[in-house]
Amino acid sequence: MLLVAAVCVAQDPAPQPAAAMPALSAIDTYQGLVVREIQFQGIDADQHVMSSLRSRVTQPLNEPLDPRKVSSSLKALFETGRFADLQVEAQKNSPTEMTLVFVGKPNYFVRSLNAGGAPRRPSAAQLMDMSKIQLGQVFTKDKVRASIAAMKQALIDNGWYQATVTDSEEFHSATQTVDVVFSIVHGTAARIGTVIAQGTPGFSNTAIRGIAHLHSGDVVTADRLSSALERLRKEYSAQDRLEAQITITNKIYHPENNTLDYVLRIDRGPLVEISERGAGLSRSQLRRMVPVYEEHAADEDLLNEGRMNIRNYLQTQGYFDADVNYVINEDPGKQQTTITYEIEKGPKHTLSDVVFDGNKYFAGDLLRERMDILPASRPLVPHGRFSQDMLDHDLQA
Repeated sequence: MLLVAAVCVAQDPAPQPAAAMPALSAIDTYQGLVVREIQFQGIDADQHVMSSLRSRVTQPLNEPLDPRKVSSSLKALFETGRFADLQVEAQKNSPTEMTLVFVGKPNYFVRSLNAGGAPRRPSAAQLMDMSKIQLGQVFTKDKVRASIAAMKQALIDNGWYQATVTDSEEFHSATQTVDVVFSIVHGTAARIGTVIAQGTPGFSNTAIRGIAHLHSGDVVTADRLSSALERLRKEYSAQDRLEAQITITNKIYHPENNTLDYVLRIDRGPLVEISERGAGLSRSQLRRMVPVYEEHAADEDLLNEGRMNIRNYLQTQGYFDADVNYVINEDPGKQQTTITYEIEKGPKHTLSDVVFDGNKYFAGDLLRERMDILPASRPLVPHGRFSQDMLDHDLQA
């Protein structure tokens, strides 16, 4: 908040330049003069708002000027949030009387937000979301400039390299609101030029383009690029390259023909072989229970999740005491990593019954309806249905 007292002295018909003091303390020179009038300048508000503002001025009319009350009035007015800047000026009317003038630069609040001329994707609604401007917030040109930059980037990501975004505002001084309109001219969408794979992809550039479905002449879109990267990850995962790293290192736009080249960095990583010893699980069962294939990564969290999935599966088969761990062996020379799940199934059990003790309020049948664990019943559930996850879930239920 800028607290400045500018003193304007009324003169004869030929006015002289106003004498300005740099700080609020300058009003001290008018202390003792009677305040006959309090005015507001730069504020074009309705009667209700003006009445509310006047009620925050603690300096009384027809009483001597009190600089402390002027200072508290400035603070109270600024705290309304209606002002971007606020100053007070003192005008001497006679040797004993003066007028106090509050000069404000009003804040404007966003009333509506619209975008015209947007393409199908990103749509006008999507661009509005990217603007980060919220209805009701204080309007500033900096926010508008940041919104335009975000919209242009979103348009570029979807191939609209020729797009322009401009803004216009309609201000409503009576309500201190503003309508913001963005105008978009998107031009012609760029087309894919060439795709170059660097690093250790293990495939030719032609093969990479085929796997990724990034063909020369295709329209550039963010979804197409995202799908291309996912296809590549799935391809490497299918070849047991679970630690493959795929990134876009550069996008080269050619304005002369409106095409875009992609440069990919692919490090396919070692072969990752996952096996088990002790349970006789099939390869398809391992792929289903160990989520490294779905997530295209072989980190510790995913391997532990696979360990628990295998244990839970064995428990549902009657091996309630099953113990599962894994061992990692790396061979840098062969570019190969072997992950072996060591399984001790233990003896096979049968869950003969589930008994409730101390259930004073609910009958056993009512509690059983909410449980996953089931006692053995031939032929459908010959060993019963049990696992640690089921037990934990049933305790919560």
